[in-house]
Amino acid sequence: MTLLVPATRATPKVDVRGAVIEGGRILLVRENADSRRWAIPGGWADVNQSPSESVIREVREESGLEVIVRKLAAVYDRARHRGIRRIPFMYIGYSFYAKLSRGSQNPV
Repeated sequence: MTLLVPATRATPKVDVRGAVIEGGRILLVRENADSRRWAIPGGWADVNQSPSESVIREVREESGLEVIVRKLAAVYDRARHRGIRRIPFMYIGYSFYAKLSRGSQNPV
């Protein structure tokens, strides 16, 4: 009998961000409800979603806007940057350029 055991090796999380630039302006959202910080919309990728699918979902969840991913702008490897805040896991960040889809209202 063969027993399949899940891998116990730690794997990185995937962070996605969508830079929506329209008319010389960039879309920013509050990081969370009680934060005063602004950020490019994004978050953790979901299982069985590609990074580009995840960024479309994250922008919609955080801003209510529908976007089309244009291209990958950057890949960020947290392990290569030691001067940032310590967190107990490793992640890879994907940043995309995106544009509003035709059905979306322009943000004010």
